[in-house]
Amino acid sequence: MQSLIQGIDKVTFQLMAVAFVGIHVPLSVLVVYGIIVGFQGLVSILLLVLVATLVSTLITLVVVYRLGVDRQETAQSIS
Repeated sequence: MQSLIQGIDKVTFQLMAVAFVGIHVPLSVLVVYGIIVGFQGLVSILLLVLVATLVSTLITLVVVYRLGVDRQETAQSIS
């Protein structure tokens, strides 16, 4: 895991961080709404959104990582 993090350049890391935060905003809002209003009847929706958030996060992070690797390979082939 440590070597994976060291292999990510700054731009790729920034893209991954922004994607991670952006994906988790709807889940965070739903949790805050549940805290304010109450979780009565909201549990099934919250679980569905949690699963969807985790899947979309995984897909987004893999895509952004691959874009970074492709960008690095292209830069190396040009040099």
